[in-house]
Amino acid sequence: MTDAKSGLPQNAVERAFELAKSGAYRNIKQVSIQLDKEGYLNAREYLAGRSIRLQLLGCVAS
Repeated sequence: MTDAKSGLPQNAVERAFELAKSGAYRNIKQVSIQLDKEGYLNAREYLAGRSIRLQLLGCVAS
C-alpha cells in the first residue's frame, strides 16, 4: 500500500486504478471490496464520482 517511487502511502483512488488495470477484477464493486480488504477506509465514497467510475469502467473492461 505504498508507492514504490516515493515510499508514501498510496491513496485509494490510485490503488483502485492499479487494481482495475490488473485484469483480476470484472467490475468496480469487486475493486471496492478489495480496497476494503486492504484497509482503505471509505473506498466507496472515493469511487462514487461519475468521472472516476467511468474511467475505472474503462480499465476493468480492457
